[in-house]
Amino acid sequence: MILDERRRLPGRGAYVHPDPECLEAAITRRALLRALRLTVPGEVDLGDVRSLQAQQHG
Repeated sequence: MILDERRRLPGRGAYVHPDPECLEAAITRRALLRALRLTVPGEVDLGDVRSLQAQQHG
């Protein structure tokens, strides 16, 4: 997974609301995996997304 902060890269992507609670809800509901068309949770490393959220809202 590549974090595209500028939203310019081609290909499949998923919008993640900047609120950390929304990210956690998307993970719990598996909505993020569905949006990225992934089947295995281990395929996605959300560390970059969580770090960016912490920087923006910490």
